[in-house]
Amino acid sequence: MSEAPIGRKEIPMPVREAGMRRTLRITPVSKDDYWIGIARTQEDLRAAFSVLHDSYVGQGIMDPHPSGLRCNLYQALPYTTTVIAKYRGRVVGTLALIKDSPLGFPSDKSFKKENDFYRQKNYRMAEASALAVHKDFRGYGHQVSLPLMKYLILYAIRHMDVTMLIATVHPRSRDFYGGLLNFHQNGEIVKYTFAKGALATHLTMDTRSLESWMEKTYRDLPVSSNFHWYIFEFDDPVLNFPERPKETALDFVMTPELLRYFFVEQTDVFKAAAPNELGSVHAAYSPFFDLSRVPFVGQALPNKDFRYMTRIPAVWMTESRVVLGTIYDLTGGGAFFSTEENVPDGGKGELVFNMGSRLFRISSQIAWANGLSRLHYPRGYGMRFLGSRPELVNLLVIGDQDELHEARQAEVISLDVAREARRKKIA
Repeated sequence: MSEAPIGRKEIPMPVREAGMRRTLRITPVSKDDYWIGIARTQEDLRAAFSVLHDSYVGQGIMDPHPSGLRCNLYQALPYTTTVIAKYRGRVVGTLALIKDSPLGFPSDKSFKKENDFYRQKNYRMAEASALAVHKDFRGYGHQVSLPLMKYLILYAIRHMDVTMLIATVHPRSRDFYGGLLNFHQNGEIVKYTFAKGALATHLTMDTRSLESWMEKTYRDLPVSSNFHWYIFEFDDPVLNFPERPKETALDFVMTPELLRYFFVEQTDVFKAAAPNELGSVHAAYSPFFDLSRVPFVGQALPNKDFRYMTRIPAVWMTESRVVLGTIYDLTGGGAFFSTEENVPDGGKGELVFNMGSRLFRISSQIAWANGLSRLHYPRGYGMRFLGSRPELVNLLVIGDQDELHEARQAEVISLDVAREARRKKIA
């Protein structure tokens, strides 16, 4: 890090951060113009990867690619959610949120020590990555970036069950994220290999304390600069969050056609991937799709380490004990049961939980215990089901369609009642 010029003292960090908050100007955007949500179609994903490519090329942190896209292996997995901002139907901004997994984070290439420090503390982690705004929309007072950041925070907390957000940013952006969102810097400034050696620093933010910190920090600021009001109190109509089973913490977007298009036809991502990486992609989608037409992935051996992230309250019952915990991840053959209680290795019992409107009691056996040895997992136990239950994965990812239909119908009825009440009041 460069030193301050001789004769001039560096402004203290708290003063710089306070200045960031005071100079922030929040102008909520119109629903008629903007839409923020998850990219799900080939058209939207291509536009997002194109905006990211052009932004990175413009900053000199990647070489131009013939496809005009920036694609990587993380985007192919359901652990990653690509968020987009549209202006009148045109994608003008994007960012990604990557849930921690056995494949790790992009930042592990330069900051694995820092990430492992928080993994050991049992945080549920995700990396904010790939924030980019189209060049035509960068001079409009954060009209694109602020809604994207709000979506990121609320989605991470409410839909991904994240307790620790990490980010890798250029050192000059540190005060912005620290001042507005209480991100803290860890470790040294390095040349970041994931961005062509650009300078980068590692930031973390505990989402559990964010709302209270923001409420206190922004208390005396007007609404036009009050980021707490904007994030947690303002009901922003441009944000569109996913409809999916509440038990899952992932949003599945990719299909065999999308995998082939982006990672085989447009780029060489799958061609350059390691066997275990291709195996993770295979394992993620093979319960739902025929992958035989996806080169490289279709021929890969499924990676047994792949798990579907969940957040399901559960009970482990034996003849003599009842242990409370949470199902942290799930497959058709087993689950990871997170609990602080001690349970004997090899013990047999029933794992009891609700998924949607259905109650499951599954005979299971403890296969392994985790203290701090497996950094991607909290304390708890890996459980093997005594009999395959493939329907669990379908329910987790797709949900009970009858139940989802009933919920949507209830929402429609509620809206109709509200509209009728408003009509009578106006009349």
